[in-house]
Amino acid sequence: MKKILLTIVSLFLLLSIVGCTNSSANKQSSDTQYADSKKLPFYVDGVFNYNIVRPESMDDHLSGIVKSSVFSTARAINEKRPNYLTDAEEITNGLRNILVGNTKYSLSDEAKKILEQRPNNNSDFVIIVKNGNIAINAISDTALNDALDYFCKEILKDANSVIPEDYNYYYAPVVDTNLKIDNVDISSFVIQCDRFPSGMVYKGCQELQTVIKKITGYEVPIICGDNHQYNYRILVATKGDDKDAYGINYKGKDLVVYGGYDYSLNAGVHALAMSLKSYNKKDSINIPKNFNYTGVYDEKTVGTDGYRLVWQDDFDGTELNTNYWRADSYEAYGCKRGNFFEVKDGQLIITGKPTTLSDGSSGYTGADIQGKNVNWTYGYCEIRSKVPKGAGCWPSFWFLGSETTGHMYKLEVDVYEFFGTDNQPTSQIHTWWMPNTTIRGLIYNEAQKLEGHIQHLTAGKKTMDSFSGGPSYLSTTVDSLADDWHTYGCEWTPSYMKFYCDGFNYLTVDLKTSLVDPEHGYRIAEFLAATDGAPVNFAIGLLTGANADFVKQIDDTTEIPAKYYIDYIHLYQMETLGKINIAKE
Repeated sequence: MKKILLTIVSLFLLLSIVGCTNSSANKQSSDTQYADSKKLPFYVDGVFNYNIVRPESMDDHLSGIVKSSVFSTARAINEKRPNYLTDAEEITNGLRNILVGNTKYSLSDEAKKILEQRPNNNSDFVIIVKNGNIAINAISDTALNDALDYFCKEILKDANSVIPEDYNYYYAPVVDTNLKIDNVDISSFVIQCDRFPSGMVYKGCQELQTVIKKITGYEVPIICGDNHQYNYRILVATKGDDKDAYGINYKGKDLVVYGGYDYSLNAGVHALAMSLKSYNKKDSINIPKNFNYTGVYDEKTVGTDGYRLVWQDDFDGTELNTNYWRADSYEAYGCKRGNFFEVKDGQLIITGKPTTLSDGSSGYTGADIQGKNVNWTYGYCEIRSKVPKGAGCWPSFWFLGSETTGHMYKLEVDVYEFFGTDNQPTSQIHTWWMPNTTIRGLIYNEAQKLEGHIQHLTAGKKTMDSFSGGPSYLSTTVDSLADDWHTYGCEWTPSYMKFYCDGFNYLTVDLKTSLVDPEHGYRIAEFLAATDGAPVNFAIGLLTGANADFVKQIDDTTEIPAKYYIDYIHLYQMETLGKINIAKE
């Protein structure tokens, strides 16, 4: 790898300091008095008189906010469930409508056009009434959340609540911060990345958001997806043929931060965040239009949270790297696992298709690809993959401790498994030890003792629940994770494990949790195998048509041959935490 072309100190010098001032954020809003207006009741004969309508394309996170705000408020008042519909459903019940967000109805579009008249509108929201219907709209997800909160607290208060038939409320905070980009206030900008960003890229965006808020007091929204409704953007984008190169420059109204790959892109965002971090609320900063910064990622480059890339397999070439992997051949669950994969176009592709098993019965092909020679402890690992479509496929990615490390326990962490579905990954932490061995103070049943195996998260949350309450950045509901590429990651420290999808942390496990054996009173760390520092290796697998009761079986939705694509596996570690040993054969 090449050396960094410019240091972060150089980046400091390119940011223009133009004096000292105090930032201000004066909130303004327009709200007409409605003393003579006709009032529209929300409840008629004790029944909620409105449908709550959201766009069919509204993501799960926002839909959850709508349901937990206006829907729950309306339901709590009379304990009856209001109608909660999408704009794709035919509405023929004669009720009025509360239109939330950019529905297909003209009133929603009218509210949006009001918002678009003001360029600095990321925090603005509108609530208007026309022909008895109500539109609640905003440009950003954060502002829409604020609008719903305002609606529930100030308007929909109780069973006697009413709203004027000509109600028109426009919340427009006037923000003047100490940070500008080409003389445009940072409050006019959003941070925008790919629709499904890698974990390291999203971490970088969050870091930049945090630094900007610290020096300005303003939280710049993070938007994931190709959305052109924003006038000004800090655009975080993957581009270029050089995977290690990154840079920052202008294009139109966008301050573009680019990188050839997720780790170099994170480095570019991190460099921008670190350059801003040296300033405070007394400094007035303007990033000039001719600003330009370039760099190249190398083994010394530190990214967000102090992470640096220590190992990667991008599956370039035409063969599996035998220094990193071995493909085991055997039959299990009615699946023949062996060399049913190929490496091409920068991807590892595992194929599941019909075959004949050794006993003459019908089965399917698959693969069990075990890692070797890459022994590591603690860090952030990530895989970018596209899982098979339809029921009956069991793709997985995990890391597993070695039996030759000399430790009493062996750790297994399933970053994800899809048990015959393509929209519900399961994450799991396991402890392995010698069968029939009594471990003092550890709680387990007889079956687990016989097998020497515990599934620690069985009694708790372990799945993404099909994105229920999930990523706020999804521009549409994810019906199937098999429809596109996604990144899945696990951050492992001695204190916790965090599981991610597309940068969204959907599960955190506290590894310091202690339990008490009720019979003997011994205290012992429940996740002892994850905290003793023993190294692990990666593994990748696919079973197709597995004849197990915990795997959904093949049906008409299944695409055969099944294809499991892996773009890359990356491992990041901090210099002060984490060890890695890469052996050579």
